[in-house]
Amino acid sequence: MKIRNNNINRPAKSKRLLLQLFAMIALAAAPNCVYAQSLGFHYKGHSDMPLDSRGMQQTAEWHYNYYLPTSSSTMELELPFVGWNSTTNDLEPYGWIRWYDYTTDLKSDRLSVYSSRYSVLSSRKDYTSKKDIGLIAGTLSASGRNYVGVNYNKPSGADAADWAGETIACDVSRYNDYSFKQVSSGPWYNPTYTNYVEHEPTLSIRYIFHIKSAAYLAKQIKDALCDHSRAADLTLEDNKRIVFGAKNDAAKMTLRTNLKNSGGQTYWFYPLSNATNGKSVYATTENQKIKESDFQNTIMQAKYIRWIAYNEDRTKYYVLTNEGNQFYDFKISDLNNSSGWKNVEGNASASTPSDIGYGHTAYIVAYAYDGTNMCPVANFEVFIHQGYPKMKSEINSDGDVDRTISYLESKYNRAMDPISFDKDNPDLTFARPTTALNNMSLKPSDFKSRAYGFTYAELASKDYYNGGTHYGKSPIHGDYGLYKSGNLSGISANGENGYLWWAYGSPTIYDRTYEKTGGKQYGHFLYVDASDESRQIASADFQANLCTGSQLVFSGAVAEYTAANAAAPQVMFRLYGINKDENGNVIDQKLIQSFTSGDFATNTKDHKYGKWYQIFSKQVLQKSTGVSNYTTFRIVLDNMCKSTGGADYCIDDLCLYTQTSKLDVLQNRPLCPNETGYETAPDDITLKLRGIYETFQAMVNQKESKLFYRICDENGKPVEGIDYHNNGKNYGVARIPATYNAAAVLPAEAADGLTNVPMFENDNSGNRCLVIANRNFNIVPGKNFYVSIAYPSDDNAEMPEAWGTPTDVCSTYSDPFQIVKQSIKVTDANGTAITSVRVKCDGSNTGNVSVNIKLETVDKVNGGKVELPDVKFDWFFSENNKSNDINTNGVREALNHFRDVYPNATTLQSAKNSFTTADCALLKQYIDNGRLLISASSTISKFTTFGNFEVAAVPIATSITVGGQQYDVCPDPMLFPLRIVKDGPRVYTGFKDVTYPSDDRTLRIGLPQIKAIANGTLQLPMTSMEDADKVTLENGGKVWIASTNDPQMVLANGNDQFVGTVTSATISKSDETIGIRFNSDAATRLREGYWYELNFSFSNNESSSTASCPGEVFVKMLVVPEYATWQPSTATNSAWNNDANWLRSNKAEIYKADYSEYNETREAAFMPMKFTKVTVPTLTNSTYPNLKELSYQTNGIANSVGDMAYDIVTKWNDATADGSDTGNGTFNCEKWTGNLCDQIYFKPEAELLYANYLTYNKAYVDKLLTPDTWSVMSSPLKQTYAGDLYVPKDNGQELSEAFKPMTFNEAVNNRNAYPIYQRSWDGDVQQVIDNTTFYKANHHGQIEETTGNEITLNSAYWTHVYNKVDEAYAKGKAFAVKAGDKYTEGAKNNSFALIRLPKADTQYSYYDSQSNTNVSATVQKTADNYRMQLGDNANDHTMQLLQPLNQNVHEGNSYHLVGNPYPSSLSMYRFLKANTAFERSVWTFADGKFTAHAIDTSLDYDKKKDVIIPPTQAFFVKVKSAETVPDNVLFNASMLINRWVTGGEKALTPQPTIILSTSDGTRSSQSELIVSAEASRDYVEGEDVDMLGEGNIAEIAQAYSVAGSQAVALNATDDIDWMPIGVVAGKSRSTDVTVNLNSKMLRKMNDEGCKLFIYDATSKKFSEIADGMQIEMMANDHGRYYITTNNWVVPTGINAIRCFSPAQGTIVVAVLNGEVKQAKVYDTAGALVTSSRSTAGERCQLSVQQPGVYIVKATTMDDKTETFKIVVK
Repeated sequence: MKIRNNNINRPAKSKRLLLQLFAMIALAAAPNCVYAQSLGFHYKGHSDMPLDSRGMQQTAEWHYNYYLPTSSSTMELELPFVGWNSTTNDLEPYGWIRWYDYTTDLKSDRLSVYSSRYSVLSSRKDYTSKKDIGLIAGTLSASGRNYVGVNYNKPSGADAADWAGETIACDVSRYNDYSFKQVSSGPWYNPTYTNYVEHEPTLSIRYIFHIKSAAYLAKQIKDALCDHSRAADLTLEDNKRIVFGAKNDAAKMTLRTNLKNSGGQTYWFYPLSNATNGKSVYATTENQKIKESDFQNTIMQAKYIRWIAYNEDRTKYYVLTNEGNQFYDFKISDLNNSSGWKNVEGNASASTPSDIGYGHTAYIVAYAYDGTNMCPVANFEVFIHQGYPKMKSEINSDGDVDRTISYLESKYNRAMDPISFDKDNPDLTFARPTTALNNMSLKPSDFKSRAYGFTYAELASKDYYNGGTHYGKSPIHGDYGLYKSGNLSGISANGENGYLWWAYGSPTIYDRTYEKTGGKQYGHFLYVDASDESRQIASADFQANLCTGSQLVFSGAVAEYTAANAAAPQVMFRLYGINKDENGNVIDQKLIQSFTSGDFATNTKDHKYGKWYQIFSKQVLQKSTGVSNYTTFRIVLDNMCKSTGGADYCIDDLCLYTQTSKLDVLQNRPLCPNETGYETAPDDITLKLRGIYETFQAMVNQKESKLFYRICDENGKPVEGIDYHNNGKNYGVARIPATYNAAAVLPAEAADGLTNVPMFENDNSGNRCLVIANRNFNIVPGKNFYVSIAYPSDDNAEMPEAWGTPTDVCSTYSDPFQIVKQSIKVTDANGTAITSVRVKCDGSNTGNVSVNIKLETVDKVNGGKVELPDVKFDWFFSENNKSNDINTNGVREALNHFRDVYPNATTLQSAKNSFTTADCALLKQYIDNGRLLISASSTISKFTTFGNFEVAAVPIATSITVGGQQYDVCPDPMLFPLRIVKDGPRVYTGFKDVTYPSDDRTLRIGLPQIKAIANGTLQLPMTSMEDADKVTLENGGKVWIASTNDPQMVLANGNDQFVGTVTSATISKSDETIGIRFNSDAATRLREGYWYELNFSFSNNESSSTASCPGEVFVKMLVVPEYATWQPSTATNSAWNNDANWLRSNKAEIYKADYSEYNETREAAFMPMKFTKVTVPTLTNSTYPNLKELSYQTNGIANSVGDMAYDIVTKWNDATADGSDTGNGTFNCEKWTGNLCDQIYFKPEAELLYANYLTYNKAYVDKLLTPDTWSVMSSPLKQTYAGDLYVPKDNGQELSEAFKPMTFNEAVNNRNAYPIYQRSWDGDVQQVIDNTTFYKANHHGQIEETTGNEITLNSAYWTHVYNKVDEAYAKGKAFAVKAGDKYTEGAKNNSFALIRLPKADTQYSYYDSQSNTNVSATVQKTADNYRMQLGDNANDHTMQLLQPLNQNVHEGNSYHLVGNPYPSSLSMYRFLKANTAFERSVWTFADGKFTAHAIDTSLDYDKKKDVIIPPTQAFFVKVKSAETVPDNVLFNASMLINRWVTGGEKALTPQPTIILSTSDGTRSSQSELIVSAEASRDYVEGEDVDMLGEGNIAEIAQAYSVAGSQAVALNATDDIDWMPIGVVAGKSRSTDVTVNLNSKMLRKMNDEGCKLFIYDATSKKFSEIADGMQIEMMANDHGRYYITTNNWVVPTGINAIRCFSPAQGTIVVAVLNGEVKQAKVYDTAGALVTSSRSTAGERCQLSVQQPGVYIVKATTMDDKTETFKIVVK
């Protein structure tokens, strides 16, 4: 018997335990005791957060590991205060200290004061319970060790390695808002010295000390070094890869051990023999590995940390320092020592290695060292690249385009919402700071995500220090705050209003949101005054699918805010993979990778204070990270400064980007704007296909291999017309070399005939890449494609295995790509896209923004597109409201001639050479009329004409060099629209309590609303008015369409543009709204799914106004479809609240005959509103919508949805006929909210994940059935009855108009003509005996009840067929269903039946065949009839639902039918994890086919091994033999899964398999016999799966094989020789069994030169097995048939005896070669149950009455006896 637990790529147990303790912010698991819940002194504090689950105040927490010294009976517990050893610094907390036993929350008897002379600590009691709650002091005069320090007194037995340990805590606060209770009175009474605590203060932080023995630590260190399993960490503190962007060889980064190697944090270790003589943490040979025998037996105490570096191939090492400490400041120059390097093998001196420095990895090990002995305790892999911290100006000037945020946002996927600190609590706003208090957050961030104390500005008066207070709005050491600004005059200036900043030069700083929005919004940044210890500060968790080969890009902003010559900032960002329990607590975590800023003083180009620097890193995740085992991750911010001397800094905008694709597609040049009319890309445009060589090697196990590639369209279909030079096949073949060869070149057919194109190159991050092709691929511009990669098949290395696809996230494919066409991007100075400019009315012609142009072209470095700044252009404007004519009026040619002569001129020059006098005159003409601007610039800031223009940007150079890379520039003019208006008074639409990120506004509205508004009013909210108190509408208040993306709307004349009118002649500054009425024809002219920019103008004639020119309002109006269909924009985009994922529904989808369709191809529409009726179609290999919980700020603006959160939405009222506010056509507006629709319609097996977050009115569900075939199903709706399952009689397909209530119509529906048969599982229904039998469940329909009928009359577990119309299918109750039968006319010519639920009927009539009468039944239906089943409690976001488990009538039936209750797919792995009473197997039954599935829940999760149950499906489970049948089955949201998107990189490796199947023509059953060296011939739960019953469940003959002593449908075994097989059926009859061999089995037989046979023990004949053969086997003749690997030798003796239970109550004893003399069966108490002598000679069959465990003694004719222990069902 084998039991496996797959821990691949997970930390070793000891490491995981330590990581939990070291984990930042991870709350310690509740101890095995009851907390003193009666303690009254606990206080929620100023955070106003409720007490935690332990009844304690929520606060930041930090965990320490302390180890008791072997030579002392006491150990000091230290606090991280500056001056702890003497006099503490003034920036330490003085308000409160409490030491106590963390487990009990009471006083610890192990603690004593450090100094009895000076200590101010005293034992105090809780006033409520009078219990002693620890050593406490408040309002301190000093907070050093003598005053508030404690010693821990070692208990007996605490030196043992297995001592359980103890946990002590210390609550610390800078505030003294506590209360001591007066218990006596008198003139000398001082409440400070009373013994009772009424309530504690607002806590700053809780320090938690986990105390263990020194021997425990020594053992953990040794065990970690000796564990060489693939998953294990190399040392106890394995820091994995750290990515270091270094400015130069002298740039420093700090490495740190977890323990500071002093006091209770000293390293204790077993000395390692030959520590630097052949033994290495980074072993490259077997002899170098550290083994247990290499250790001495005496525990030593470390005095120093010895730091050693290894080169990249780990064959040489260099001692960095012998007697170091916890920190080492690493720099590249440390490795460039010409002496000191030694060989690992032999320890001889060696030359300086060449594989060090940029692009290489330095391997560093920290040793605990006592001056003589040593032992490794920590290791670090430092990858060095050149991406050091830079300011934005430096990034631009250096041409680092791939570091810009716009590039990252366009190139990569966000793995997480950026950590901007702007939305850390709902009270934060984006408003301008106007006071010292509203400049900062008054409430803390989530305590679980912070390990620093919070600065409570409102507690400034309680912020105690030395008789006064600290600067109450600034952090003290180990604190943080969230601020809008620093050093802002009048608000947050240094030394004013409670603020204290240390920044040299007192620079003013704003958060990053301020910069990104051009000062329109003020967000928050995190500012810390680092603790006097180097440790973690903050964290955030996120979900992502990361995998081997994924690119991971980190970007974060850090600003130094320290004093001159103080310690500069240095931060580490660590990425962990984490697993959480059902309560959200971290139970396991693994460090994946880290990114360091390095030391700002040495690692920045121009060391500036108060300036934002980008910390940047880009890396490829390799297999060793184990990243694919996690879907939840944690990013941790770690302060790497050694002390608090300096280390003051600001942090903002932390973000991780990923690219899961493993293949880059690099285009050699752009498609130029004039290259139109090509069916395919020009021949000279080539695509380079490349990927990381190491990743490719990992996929083929580091060996020489072929690789297959093909280009697919966006739907995954291979593109036709590409010649891959592969004998007409639709894919190409490349080679993965076994080793790197810099001189290797591509074959000519992969390089357009060239023979010198390199096969290898490095990307810009230093990764070695393999190029698989570099050629023209004859593909069409303007369409999306991706490259798919396949690796060789295990069966045939010349053929491809599975192809990569984006839905299998970690397969191999490229990102979607198009042939890149050169274009431009028009933005303002902050990078925000613009289409209009306002020009000042003061005559300066200056625009409110500068128009900046970036050239968008091919990214030759990383693939895809890139935006190039500072490309110089000339500009040519069209006439107002006309197309640009530069290509037809001669200007283009004249301008080309001018630039040939004057390439850098910014004004018109005289004629010269090719620039003729005529050219000069023509250009002057257009310069004079304002249409031509010669500027040689990328910006325009002056404007002299007004209107709507099409502007041509004309490049003046044919190439540009950026960041050392040359880019081609097409000389063709590129056109863009630009509206130039006068900047008169401004009227801003929007809500007054919202601070908007830009002046642009978007309105969402539907055609039903526009139609109603023609007789009413749209009340558009107005937020403010500038430069006027009142304005007058121009043009009679007409509302025009200024622009649109509707191809059918022509904006050539005023009539076409005019769509409405402002309802008032004037607008006042005090107005709340602007009324707009649409024209009566607007609803017919405007079309759903398109946007229209509304525009109206006004003027201000007030003499006092400074703005005398007119003003205009522009609002972008999105017309949201009334009917919308889900269609994800990419295969993996599952966001409901994403406009790109929706299309306007078509007529066929909703069966609506009078529905108007648009002629053009459907483009993306807009996300649903409250009136939208949504259709979710049946999809394959494309994701379904996945809802997420939305959070909102206190002003109602949604978080984490981007600028869409600021959209204005036209209200919809379900209670009025027209949807308006009161039914009169007047619509007010509201802020955007997501997860909305009116009704939702699911096509067959369509789904919605986390539907509990959806706001909707009704839901409809389709169920597709195969006629005359049984299936099992469930309903995801709350009120479904058996009577609801009816269909149209003619074809059985419900194709009536969607979203309409359905009731039984005798003209359409007929239960006799097209019956829907139903039956329940093992219910309380009497069996059919004859026609007089009473039925509890009525049956109905034409059913042939013959002995050969598939619905056997003696079926043990299924009820009889019924149509009990009022049978309720609540909570997803499962049942069997069949649409029609062989007599049903409507089913004969239709391949499917279609049922739609729910029905609106409340009364059903049907004909009862028993009484020959019409019967009616009434049911009660409510609004829940249209509601989805989303949990027992509507407010429970876990969606927990308890589905009653049918209590089977038949004793011994341990199988149960369970239905999927949700409109989402279910993971059976997670279902069985939660429902432990069931065996680790499930059985599915669909379209007449039963399939058994083994699910080993002891292994790490792998979706490819999971079983997914779609919506409306049901499945069987089996209760474990030792378990009581549970009353309910548990379902919750953790079981939901996206059916078509697979994360994780594990690929299933097919095993050799024999498949035995039976069929009756309409239904089938199969049994699989899998050969695996890791499996066992015994029965193993989770590996082997029982047959589902004995033929009376599937009611079809079932083949089986035997695992151990059980007949199974799925059998994994390491030995198939003489494997018993057979058939179970309702009758003993000859049965045809089909035998199939999968390709792996065929290959195994071929490789081993063997054959397989079936042996018939009755006929003594062998039949050779061939794939696909049929063999006739007698059902229920157990012990007769065997699979064997030979056809000449039959085993004899004891080895020939087989004993197993093939069916309920049945035991078979068989002898392969000989006869059974006798078999006796005993119960486990030894009593004889039954016995039998053989009747068939070679086998006998025995029966037992009860299921259970039995002992069988079998004796052969030659008196040899074998004993078996057997389980009988």
